[in-house]
Amino acid sequence: LRLRPDPAVTPVCIAMEAAERYYESLGRTWERAAYIKARPAVGDTAAGETFLQSLRPFVWRRHLDFAAIQDAHDMRLAIREHKGLGGPITLPGHDMKLGRGGIREIEFFTQTRQLIAGGRDPELRARGTLAGLKVLAEKNWVPQEVAETLSDHYRAHRTVEHRLQMVQDAQTHTLPRSKADFERLACMMDMDTHALEADLHRRLQGVHDLIESFFAATREEPQTASPAHQFDTSVLDRWPSYPALRSERGADIFGRLKPLLLDRLARSAKPDEGLLAFDGFLSGLPAGVQLFSLLRANPQLGDLLVDIVATSPALAAHLSRNSGVFDAVIGGDFFSEWPGQEPLTKMLQEHLAQEDDYELRLDGTRRWAREWHFRIGVHLLRGLIDAATASRQYAELAQAVLQALWPVVVDQFATRHGPPPGRGAVILGMGSLGA
Repeated sequence: LRLRPDPAVTPVCIAMEAAERYYESLGRTWERAAYIKARPAVGDTAAGETFLQSLRPFVWRRHLDFAAIQDAHDMRLAIREHKGLGGPITLPGHDMKLGRGGIREIEFFTQTRQLIAGGRDPELRARGTLAGLKVLAEKNWVPQEVAETLSDHYRAHRTVEHRLQMVQDAQTHTLPRSKADFERLACMMDMDTHALEADLHRRLQGVHDLIESFFAATREEPQTASPAHQFDTSVLDRWPSYPALRSERGADIFGRLKPLLLDRLARSAKPDEGLLAFDGFLSGLPAGVQLFSLLRANPQLGDLLVDIVATSPALAAHLSRNSGVFDAVIGGDFFSEWPGQEPLTKMLQEHLAQEDDYELRLDGTRRWAREWHFRIGVHLLRGLIDAATASRQYAELAQAVLQALWPVVVDQFATRHGPPPGRGAVILGMGSLGA
């Protein structure tokens, strides 16, 4: 019941519309994580499914959500502080659920990774922790050995939790404090007391070290010296007034990125022109938390961003208006060979099949096309293809979009207005598309 919207002031049962408004305006990352495991259990399950579908945009963001990492880390620290669970791992009285190296740490790790990429890949939306770790490893979001290790620790932790509750006949997660009670637990586990203690400590410490290294890696500050070039301070001074930096969160993340970006601009061929180009990009960015979090979690993208803004104003303007296209760079196939028109059409058809709503299909197609449009521009910028090849790829992309989307549009037209008269309509390709 504590997981419902604003539990301190709301009744146990609230209207779905009120819940939707709450999550749209006040929903937090931990509440998004909680809904990964949600399912209609009893009662009007059809209404429950409808409600969960309405929350899908809240839980699963369209773009890679690296901002969720810091939110999850803050929640871990808040739980420790609230429950007084800081300090080194000691077995007597240790909380197997909320304590260091416990069950919740594994769940946070799994759910954070799911939230990062689950909006783009529905296969990552597994409800269970073990199922989540498995699919994250299959999709290369978590190393296979890490997923297997955490899965093994999770099963062992759950077994200990169940034995604790059987021994005490109560819903508890706390290891015994007395020697006699620990011996009873060891008997229930069919283990020697010393062996159980050693195994518990090894597993708790192993989970803690793995999870801590994951969160620490995203918090490491870039080690950069002062830029070798003296930039125009009047340009730098106006950055805090830009829309992307007006929020405290966006300004904080960008403040950590700024030395790294300035260092890379200083090493470009024309630093002053590069700074002005980056200034134009930053001023046109409507929001920054997601993009800045993505850059901070993937520092190698900083080089690509500087290349784009310093050498291709048109591509930089496209990126400023559609910063979500940067998500595509994280995929392992961004710099692979061009797939061709037919494979592109099939990809988009599969993408469209994931949605039932017509408008969501159109929105998804726009995002998909923008990412491939950005990919072509980056390949041209990096010299991987020439202008003629880029022109052909743009035409093939347009053809794939038309071919995949046309049946969807025709079906929607027929639903609302009846079948098109005669043999229907035809789209004529002209210019580059026609050639």
